Amino acid sequence: MKKRLIIAASVLIALSACDTMSTDLEGKWQLNQIECGGEISAVDTVWYNFQTTLFQYQIYDRSSDRYRYSYGYNFYEGDQLKLQLLSDPHPVGEFLPYTDWQEATRNFCVEKVTHKQLILSSEGKKYIFKKF
Repeated sequence: MKKRLIIAASVLIALSACDTMSTDLEGKWQLNQIECGGEISAVDTVWYNFQTTLFQYQIYDRSSDRYRYSYGYNFYEGDQLKLQLLSDPHPVGEFLPYTDWQEATRNFCVEKVTHKQLILSSEGKKYIFKKF
């Protein structure tokens, strides 16, 4: 009986430790619109995917009817979010022309994050996502 209690307590501690690693960003977010200088552009082919510190930028390319993606890391603290793309599965330089990013690393301010909506701002643009 004592052994079962120790095992159960260990499992609960391990599960609670895993839970503290997740953030409000966890999951898949579909970009709906970009606001820049009073102009609003509708978007429905871009997703940001977050899993703990891992990140995936995913784009559906209608012209080729295929998905393009790049993996990387996210560093999220307070209202600051830093996304860093890696050359995985292809060189970042081949992926960036399909994005509005100039470099493999981009800093964002998290303006709002709920279980349904994510609003990021960076370089004079506001990115509005919905949970996918």
